[in-house]
Amino acid sequence: MFMLLPTLVVQAQLPARYALEGEQLWSLIGPDYKNWKTTERIPIGLPEPTTTEHHVRYVNRVANRSGDLPLYGSIIVTEHYAGSEDKKELNAVTIAHRVRKDYDTDNNNWYWAHYSADGNVITTSKTSGPFDKGDFVTFEEEGRLWVFHLQDEALADFVSKGELAKHVIRPGIGPRGMTLKSSDNETINQFISMREGFTTSIEDGRLWVFVSGSDELADFEEHGEPAKCVVRPAAGPAGMTIKSSDSEVIDRYINAKDGFELRMAEGRMWVFAAGDSAIEEFDTKGELAKHVIRPGIGPGGMTLKSNESDTITHYLIQKEGFAVTIEDGRLWVFADGSESHNSFLEHGEPAKCVVFPAAGPIGMTVKGADADVINAYLRSK
Repeated sequence: MFMLLPTLVVQAQLPARYALEGEQLWSLIGPDYKNWKTTERIPIGLPEPTTTEHHVRYVNRVANRSGDLPLYGSIIVTEHYAGSEDKKELNAVTIAHRVRKDYDTDNNNWYWAHYSADGNVITTSKTSGPFDKGDFVTFEEEGRLWVFHLQDEALADFVSKGELAKHVIRPGIGPRGMTLKSSDNETINQFISMREGFTTSIEDGRLWVFVSGSDELADFEEHGEPAKCVVRPAAGPAGMTIKSSDSEVIDRYINAKDGFELRMAEGRMWVFAAGDSAIEEFDTKGELAKHVIRPGIGPGGMTLKSNESDTITHYLIQKEGFAVTIEDGRLWVFADGSESHNSFLEHGEPAKCVVFPAAGPIGMTVKGADADVINAYLRSK
């Protein structure tokens, strides 16, 4: 059966029986993927996790002949190794399958699953938590958030045995003000410093920040600390000092939010929806002829500018760990991934709710199912 799959999955529309998940997917592919070709490239659209160090990536025949944009039926297996280069051991495996056109459109038709080295399911695209990001997986327990890197040897122990005998606790520094727990401090620092579009490096307790793919990052990776740099003491996550080659990069990093791209110009912050064609126009031509200005409502009292007024509003209301919706000028706030949010999406306004008049961003009235969640939202940056 396995040897037929790479031939069958080249079809754009697959029979439902080939949308295998979890243990079934491992049972089919796990024993044989090492016979596939390996690749160093990260195909376009490959879902997280996509760790780039201490790994081996295998591709089936469909993925191998797809080039950089995987066709339906592409299956990509990434082995994650822990330890040093000369003493590394297989720690975990990720399988990503681009199933078919009508499969999970929110994830661009991909299914992925992360397994321990012996094939036990750790998390999948169907079960991943709202705080998973990059090469980190999270588990919420009693209001606290456990954080692990995919290459952490303790991850498999946690999944199989529960709370680790030895672990680190960092109160109140996580999303929604949650306490973070992990096998070590380094993992937590790396997790809280991640921002979409930026590459970070922690050295001597200080956080270096660069725009991903920039010349400055390439120079830093090749030569180390630049002769001239900007330092912002205690401005980063958990009070870390931030260093970079450019002050504007630090401003963009500090104020970054998923789904938005920021630019700084003359002390004002431009806000764009990610992927907006206006970003390229701004980068090549400068200030847009038509734009919206909202004085003093941004972080630290900054003036915000954008090509769309709604973009500024949605930027201001978004905060990590919360799901927000504007209805009739009022802001509904829920814990991201919570049952109350799912119920709201399915049934609309709950019979009982909490109201905080004029307490939200831009003076909006805030409504929700849980006062503690709203208070946490209002406290968070």
